[in-house]
Amino acid sequence: KLTDFIKNFNSKSLLKNIIIFSIFRAIYGAFVLLFAYRITFFTDNNYFYGGLFFIVSMYLSRKIFKYIKIRFNL
Repeated sequence: KLTDFIKNFNSKSLLKNIIIFSIFRAIYGAFVLLFAYRITFFTDNNYFYGGLFFIVSMYLSRKIFKYIKIRFNL
């Protein structure tokens, strides 16, 4: 129910979660772009390896953030 959700809503927890998530995405995203750049320009089959890297990166980012949520009790 909406009233139960509003009663249990914790804005400090939400803000903390958004800040941690934003910091993680900024740092992780910078590394992904750096590695994607290197893969794209320094491999022979650049589109295949670049696409494969992005797919693996999406999976890893979910796993890493899940670990961060447990670690920081978010």
